[in-house]
Amino acid sequence: MQILLFEYLTGGGLWLDGDHPPSTSWVAEGRAMLQAAAADFVAAGHAVTVLADARRETAIEFAQLIPVTSAAVLRDRLAELAPRIDWCLVDAPETSGRLLAARQLVESAGGRCLGSSPATITLAGDKHLLAEHLRAKGVPTTSGLRVPAGGAWPTGFPMPAVIKPCDGAGSMDVRLIRDRGELSRIEPPGIDTRIEVFQPGQAASIAFLCGPQGDVSLEPCAQNLRLASCGDDWPGIEQPFSYLGGSLPLPAPLAARARTLGQRAVATLPPRLGYLGVDLILGSANDGRDDVVVEVNPRLTTSYIGLRAACRQNLAQALLDVAAGSLPKLEFTRDTIEFTSSGGVKMLPAADVTTAHLPEQRL
Repeated sequence: MQILLFEYLTGGGLWLDGDHPPSTSWVAEGRAMLQAAAADFVAAGHAVTVLADARRETAIEFAQLIPVTSAAVLRDRLAELAPRIDWCLVDAPETSGRLLAARQLVESAGGRCLGSSPATITLAGDKHLLAEHLRAKGVPTTSGLRVPAGGAWPTGFPMPAVIKPCDGAGSMDVRLIRDRGELSRIEPPGIDTRIEVFQPGQAASIAFLCGPQGDVSLEPCAQNLRLASCGDDWPGIEQPFSYLGGSLPLPAPLAARARTLGQRAVATLPPRLGYLGVDLILGSANDGRDDVVVEVNPRLTTSYIGLRAACRQNLAQALLDVAAGSLPKLEFTRDTIEFTSSGGVKMLPAADVTTAHLPEQRL
């Protein structure tokens, strides 16, 4: 097959953003996912073409790199390439409409996207809308409110709490608020923001390969999140979350709970295709009654890096197979896989599994 990879942050999408540079961590994650997916498609015997922002160094063996030097060149290259390829894998942060815009660029050029539908992207791209959708469908999620741009923070909201942009991606601007005193020192939000009850537990994720005949769940992963200092912006407050990577496998009981809850969340979404990730908090109750869904990521996520290392089959080929209507049986090693957001992978013997994969912090 002819596969086109359009990773927004490294593939020229930023030419469309003007003077709004992304975070360096996002670029590193985007590059790591791009290199991993490209390597797998090549290994599966497919011809891979990669859009590459000429301002950034991109090195992918055995793939054809197409330099992108401007927004106009990006549109021209997509117009040339999209009609000739079998699938285009588009990956972008869903925030500010980037993922949706990238998909529309490919489709308007005549290409076929291996990714979530516009309806799923739109739903997942608004964190408050998604939470209310899940709640209406009976899927446990965090309780919260939308605070409109310029609006006042709610009084009497349960603490601790988490605030995050409704239009966000990853852990961007996600902050922990420990008490009402901290909340009172924060200016009203400049953009629509969700405030939600902090849910303690194990941060985890589960990814799915989605296709016309159903969804194939992958091995659940633990997430490695860090709380960092706000510095001088918010004196005395230490809340911003950073995503550092993750590990797998989870202990069997946690994995079973993650799989069940992830499947319940995905089943409520509009028709979907390709790779999709669900972020979860697994609470302390062994029966899972405290487990909640936090977010849905309608795109390739960093967990792909660890999952491809653990999967005994080629994960990119499995992605194509599921999109074509197959439901392949995938097997994963029981060795511990640790992965970083920048693409680093470390494998530990299975004997070290019991605790080595759990993050140091339990949120």
